Amino acid sequence: LRPVDVLADQLKPGDATDANGAPLLMFSNADCRVYLSRRSNEMPFYTRHVDGDLLCFVHSGAGLLETEFGPLRYRTGDWVYLPKATTWRQI
Repeated sequence: LRPVDVLADQLKPGDATDANGAPLLMFSNADCRVYLSRRSNEMPFYTRHVDGDLLCFVHSGAGLLETEFGPLRYRTGDWVYLPKATTWRQI
């Protein structure tokens, strides 16, 4: 394990400008994937991760996730955990 300097503010994920866009895969291995998302528009579709749980940290902003368990609000500094195979979309 060694530090990696990532200038994340200069990266442009597809979901930053396109509602149908996807987050940017930054790092991955057999056990974990790290994505960067800057979604500013409502997702026009629902999705689910069937390979594993989803854990998100909110660096800035606020929003709402529509899930099969009901609405889940989040804001700066929150950790959002969605169990494996949960259907959701970001508002």
